[in-house]
Amino acid sequence: MKLKTRLFLALLLVGIIPFAVISIISLVNSTQALSDQAFEKLEAMRDVKKSQVIDFFHERKADMDILIETAFVFKQSADHKLISSQENKKTL
Repeated sequence: MKLKTRLFLALLLVGIIPFAVISIISLVNSTQALSDQAFEKLEAMRDVKKSQVIDFFHERKADMDILIETAFVFKQSADHKLISSQENKKTL
């Protein structure tokens, strides 16, 4: 093999090997960075959904408290009407 060819191949290998190593390292790093970014977005979305679910249940609890209070008022009103009706019948 001629010296010119050997020198050309040696310089070519000296250029290609570092390029290939740097390319592989960059590929691994970028893949990891994209994966981390995707997980961060998923975790943020999870936190938002968790907050929405918690708010939903707090609202339903407040609705139930109002419903319980309304039922209690209706029961008291019915009791008062029953008592007054009974008293009216006694007086007649």
